[in-house]
Amino acid sequence: MFFKTLTLAEIEAMPVMHEGQYMNLLAETSKHRLWHSRLTVEDGVPYNNAVHVEELQDHRWVEVRMYPAR
Repeated sequence: MFFKTLTLAEIEAMPVMHEGQYMNLLAETSKHRLWHSRLTVEDGVPYNNAVHVEELQDHRWVEVRMYPAR
């Protein structure tokens, strides 16, 4: 799930585990997190419906992938 490119329909069907300031946490394991951004291009981000994948590296969360859900 974390490295598969998810569609917007798949993302929207997932329950929100935690609502952050700008993104919703949709999935989490001990090594990965999957976030869906609520920001839009009008907010200055590259695209709408951005999906962010984080990986735990050396005790800190690092973004390893970002893509637009379509």
